[in-house]
Amino acid sequence: MGIFRGTGGTGDATTDAVASQVGTDAATASTKANEAASSATDADTARAAAVVAKDASVVAKDASVVAKDAAVVAQGAAETAETNAETAESNAATSETNAATSATNAGTSESNASTSASTASTKATEAASSATNAATSESNAATSETNAASSATSSAGSATTATTKATEAATSATNAATSETNAATSATNAGNSATAAATSESNASTSETNAAASATNASNSATAAATSETNAGTSETNAASSATSAAASAAAAVATLSNLNADNMTTGTLLGGTY
Repeated sequence: MGIFRGTGGTGDATTDAVASQVGTDAATASTKANEAASSATDADTARAAAVVAKDASVVAKDASVVAKDAAVVAQGAAETAETNAETAESNAATSETNAATSATNAGTSESNASTSASTASTKATEAASSATNAATSESNAATSETNAASSATSSAGSATTATTKATEAATSATNAATSETNAATSATNAGNSATAAATSESNASTSETNAAASATNASNSATAAATSETNAGTSETNAASSATSAAASAAAAVATLSNLNADNMTTGTLLGGTY
């Protein structure tokens, strides 16, 4: 049957040339269909790779955040350790000042003890002098009494003189009693001064003991300050290491993402999805 083919006229669809062209066109159509299917497959693969890359990017970002938080915590620990070191150093300085004050107090107490001992010695000397004066007054009183008796025996006309001498004798006796009282008071004062001197010596010994204890506390505080400073340095080093590790993890994540492509990926699961 004839087929209209334009102005060129008619032709037979069953000729070899026409059949060959039809076969060629069919093959071309099949090839294009295969290419389209392949392109669709490649598109699906690329889309899956993009999803995987996105998930990996999220994971890397989370890891970076965790590393940053760890670095912040480490830095806070280092700052706290440094603050503790400064506090310990201040306490050591305070203890050293207290030790110096205790030593000064000990020296003052020792000086006071020496002064009290000197005062006690002076009071003892005064008591001895008072006792001597009392004995002298008593002797004078006895002499006056003897003189009065002699005067009474020698002349009755000397009665007035005898009375006067008797009065003088009584006065001397009173003076002697007063001197004895003064001697006893001086002796008591000397005893009190000696007691005060002993107390001052005991206080000086106690102050020296306190000074030694304060010096020991100052040494312990200084040691604690040095230890705290060492711990602060260690914490700072750990913080730097954590920051370095975080940077390395982030760089590794970026490198991994840059190496992802459809050629080196295999099918698997990530975050509940298949890629």
